[in-house]
Amino acid sequence: MSKVLVSLYDCLVCVVVHVVKCDNVATFLGRKLGGHYKDEVGDDFHTCIMGTCVKHYVGFVVIKMYDKGGVGVAC
Repeated sequence: MSKVLVSLYDCLVCVVVHVVKCDNVATFLGRKLGGHYKDEVGDDFHTCIMGTCVKHYVGFVVIKMYDKGGVGVAC
């Protein structure tokens, strides 16, 4: 992965981890979260030897962004 892509990915991951919330993801997926919503909603962030993964989920629908290059991110 080129240095430009690594720095871009690092910035994207930090923004996604600190700014994007479940309500934003639900809106992106065309759903509304209200008091009666029963499905699971959340996000997950992992850094390991194989790379960094950010995952947001609403019910069974998942949006993932990951780096298979193993570059690791420090936010």
